[in-house]
Amino acid sequence: MAGEQEEGDSLGKRLAGDGLIGMSQVIPHVGSRLAAWWARTRASSMRLGGRAPWFGKGFGLRRTLSVALALFLLVYPLKLLLDWIDPLSLPSASKLQSERLSSQLAAPFYGNKQPRAQDHIAVVLIDQKTLEARGIAWPPRYDYYEEVLRRIVRQGPRAVYVDLLVTRKREFDDSLGDARLALGEDLEAHPVPVYFGTDKPGRPSLFHDVEGVSELVTVWQGVDYPLAVSPAQQLGALEGASDRCDAGRENWSVAYGLYHDACPQAGMAGCREPAALMAPAQACREIAVQWGQRRPAGNARLDELDGQHCLAASDPGFSRGASAVRWLWSGLAGKLVPRAAADPRVPCPYTLTVHEEQLDDPDVAALLHDRVVLVGADLVGLNDLAANPVNGQIPGVYVHAMALDNLMTWGRAHLSPVRHAWLASLLLALFTSLLLAVVLRHAEHLGVGLAAAGLAIAFGPILVMHFWLRHPPVDWIGSLVVFAWVVFHARDAILMPGAPALATDDAAPASAAIPVPPATPAPPVQPVPSAPGDLP
Repeated sequence: MAGEQEEGDSLGKRLAGDGLIGMSQVIPHVGSRLAAWWARTRASSMRLGGRAPWFGKGFGLRRTLSVALALFLLVYPLKLLLDWIDPLSLPSASKLQSERLSSQLAAPFYGNKQPRAQDHIAVVLIDQKTLEARGIAWPPRYDYYEEVLRRIVRQGPRAVYVDLLVTRKREFDDSLGDARLALGEDLEAHPVPVYFGTDKPGRPSLFHDVEGVSELVTVWQGVDYPLAVSPAQQLGALEGASDRCDAGRENWSVAYGLYHDACPQAGMAGCREPAALMAPAQACREIAVQWGQRRPAGNARLDELDGQHCLAASDPGFSRGASAVRWLWSGLAGKLVPRAAADPRVPCPYTLTVHEEQLDDPDVAALLHDRVVLVGADLVGLNDLAANPVNGQIPGVYVHAMALDNLMTWGRAHLSPVRHAWLASLLLALFTSLLLAVVLRHAEHLGVGLAAAGLAIAFGPILVMHFWLRHPPVDWIGSLVVFAWVVFHARDAILMPGAPALATDDAAPASAAIPVPPATPAPPVQPVPSAPGDLP
């Protein structure tokens, strides 16, 4: 019994400072208790033959888990505290940049598989050139809306949405009655669903009485894109308003309403699945919009009229990979290089764009056939601009078009915001702790290991969250910074403060760990002077 006790004490000395035990230098009270428990557990397990190599000779599973748990207990509470305090808004900025960079890296690869919804959505844009070509001012007369819609519905689109609030009658404009009658005749001859935007569920547009015309909610409060707008998300909602989701038709957002017209049944071109498969509960999930950068397909006539060369050309796989590398370099380099050389933002929107005056050309107008058409405006003073990670600021109508594209491409598997961010952060912290523990236990290759771990921490959450869990990634940049700080400041305490950094389960016996002072060299022998008469 005494021999077993002596063996356990020697093992405890050998393991002093490892993993949880090393935390005793960082967290004295908690660490000392955990250290004593871990030393006893290790001594018992090794007596019972519990030395299980893992990932290489002498790489003990228990010791690796000890280091991983030490890192986790140091980092996760610290990360939660920083997220709660949000000092200088740095954690919030880190979270936004994590989502932004992840979306940019995925943008070159979005929309490269069939069915491609991009080929069945178009935007008709009204800008300053349009007003000059038409010789009108803004806001236009009501009969102008009827004229635009007439030229669109004649091309046979799946649905048309007007991204303009036409809810208040202008007394000086007497064309409303004639515009309503003419629009009714147009839709009778060409039955196409037509929608106008509204800022509040149930508020009708001035064209509401026309057969075939209805409204979709176009504005709300919040960052992500809702499918059904709740009372708390409505524009101007008071604090304490109900956040209960009602998936009734009058609460549908623009993208969700158009999705039902774009994909009414299975087998529709550009649709992954029919919209009817979206259950009411699933309609209460928001969309985390993924933007694409692939140029749309058009025809030579549109490219000639537009002059910006925004239509699709050859798009080989290596170019998409090169675009992703440019996005990564832009995010890492920041302002270290000239903006023109590092900025990979795309000037052309993902959705096919036709300017309203270009509809006079029959070849261009024919591009609207079998597409969902969204009519929007890009005019100074309207303040209808939205920022996205790929294009920068563009007219707000493209947000609806991109959200619709996501629904048609992914259906119920669209990206949605993380509901339980703490759980995602917990899983990320566990993954990173174990990964760094593996790296730190191989200290002879520490530099290469830390670089590989950094890449895994950065790209692992992006791949898992995007392709498997279908969520935007959590704050992987902030987690990477916190872990780097802990590794470089607490590494000596977490590993073996009293021994070499690389300690394995096949360490030398306890007696070998006790330093033996070197022997004191003997003093040199002094020569004795020769006496007279001695032989030389």
